[in-house]
Amino acid sequence: MRKIHWLIIIIILLFPVIGILFYPHMPDQMGTHWGSNGNMPDDYMGKFAGTFVVAIVLMGVIAILLAVNVVSTRIFAKNYSSRKPMLFFDCFTILLSIFLLTAYISVFVWNAGADFSMSKFATISGGILIALMLAATFYIVTRKSEVPRRIIDTEIDYNPTNGEYKDKLIEVFDDTIVFKNYYFPTGSKSIKLSQVEYVEEKPPTLRNGKWRLHGTGDPLFRIWFPADYDRPSRDKIFAMKVKNKWIRIQ
Repeated sequence: MRKIHWLIIIIILLFPVIGILFYPHMPDQMGTHWGSNGNMPDDYMGKFAGTFVVAIVLMGVIAILLAVNVVSTRIFAKNYSSRKPMLFFDCFTILLSIFLLTAYISVFVWNAGADFSMSKFATISGGILIALMLAATFYIVTRKSEVPRRIIDTEIDYNPTNGEYKDKLIEVFDDTIVFKNYYFPTGSKSIKLSQVEYVEEKPPTLRNGKWRLHGTGDPLFRIWFPADYDRPSRDKIFAMKVKNKWIRIQ
């Protein structure tokens, strides 16, 4: 599973946690639906149903989206023509999950005594959701989606050697590559060379992470940069793709 899948799982688990925290402070009859008036609810549910049954329904919706996302990743991860639809679905899933969690919390806040118009809140939050989806769609559509120029393709060129290579960033053995200072703040990561799908060479641009010293600047956690404090001065950037993994190491 990719990191974005774990992020969605965390959002799902937040529903029961938030429900348990708010439950003692809720009235016996909770407002759960608001009409155009927005100040007073037009439908109520019992305290338990309004807290936990609603949570189960919302968790189920997100879980279905997550399952579709995981399955599509396994099917289309190696198909470059499918990357844009997958990225769009990633954005849709995470934004909708956050929107549903926000709506769930807002119901508790209103029932706890906060004075605000739920219809106005729903209109504003829904507008933000649509704006973010349109921005994500524009970015995905205009984003270049070229098949990378592979300088190493392990399915064709991989031949383990008995030699070793070592510098301050990586260490290569006959069957393993070790990324030093991979994790933040410290910690190495080992990857079997047989699991490397390809390595590609990229120009050192802002978009390719020229100024990224450590971590990720990608909101979907598709790219991870092990610590390299000399990266801004390098004339090449290399990216490594691991088989059956969405994330790339640069």
